[in-house]
Amino acid sequence: MPWPGGPLALDDLQTLDHRTQTGLARRLLLAKWTVPKAKGAGDECYTLAFIYGWGLKAAKRSLYDIDLCSMSDTGHYAAPLSPAARQKIPWSAIPAQYRRDDIEAQLAPVPANDRYTDEGPFGALMRPWKGTLFWINPPYSQRLWACFMEQALRKVERDGRKIFVTLGPDDNCGSHAAPLYDRHAYRITLERQLPFYKKRSSSIETIRNNQIVVFGRGVKMYRFLRRLATIMQADGVISAEQKAKIIKESWLYLR
Repeated sequence: MPWPGGPLALDDLQTLDHRTQTGLARRLLLAKWTVPKAKGAGDECYTLAFIYGWGLKAAKRSLYDIDLCSMSDTGHYAAPLSPAARQKIPWSAIPAQYRRDDIEAQLAPVPANDRYTDEGPFGALMRPWKGTLFWINPPYSQRLWACFMEQALRKVERDGRKIFVTLGPDDNCGSHAAPLYDRHAYRITLERQLPFYKKRSSSIETIRNNQIVVFGRGVKMYRFLRRLATIMQADGVISAEQKAKIIKESWLYLR
């Protein structure tokens, strides 16, 4: 905690460096000493099922071990779609193979053995991340997403069995983005806007400039990335050229 003479939580995270203005601002926000002036676009969004499904399919799993930044401890949506919102669903942003289903199939909680919310100072960052497969759709305000991605990187450095599938903004310039360029990270830029359920308006809306960042290492990461590239290309969110590039570069994780 950032008081004089007191212990400093998560002092190994550079994105929370209290000696920098941005690091201190994030630290105070996560510690709940301050409140955001306005919530970012990504802070009220639930992920549609086909998006978090990419990681499950690539891992050949039916459940994540933990949904690390869940909107609720049950994962359920707080409100149904209004009739007006149903008429404005951006179907073009949803891959064709999922449009046949009732939209409620996409408004489902992330399948996970456990869910962490932002309850308490520092939220999930202060809780144990036990397991091997994790989903993170972190908060965007004050670039808090970078703190969760850096923590994922630290966990992978300590335990090569862990795989983190993270969803965040395509915001790759600046010191906050350093974890995204680590040798245990792989960035996948999406070629289409993604739809999200917006709690405030009880509607499905698109948000542009998103990316998937996977953290892992070794043979497990190599195999995961190759399967993930095939799945995402089939869903039309990356090109055939991107798929080939990911498969080619997946060899780097065997070194």
